[in-house]
Amino acid sequence: MARIADKKKLEQAVEILNTEPGKKSGTYARKLGVHKEAFNRLLVQLNDEKVLLYEDDDGNIWPCK
Repeated sequence: MARIADKKKLEQAVEILNTEPGKKSGTYARKLGVHKEAFNRLLVQLNDEKVLLYEDDDGNIWPCK
């Protein structure tokens, strides 16, 4: 069963990914005040919402432009 997306958290995640790109998921999780696992679930939900991101070889997350 799919989880219901918290639209506010998704919007916050998009904002922080766009303003501070290239950080690891743990860094973003701390900035949003959620556990790393919760942030990783947000990444999946963002993908479902067609927000395209990629992870480089060092594990940093970047928005696709």
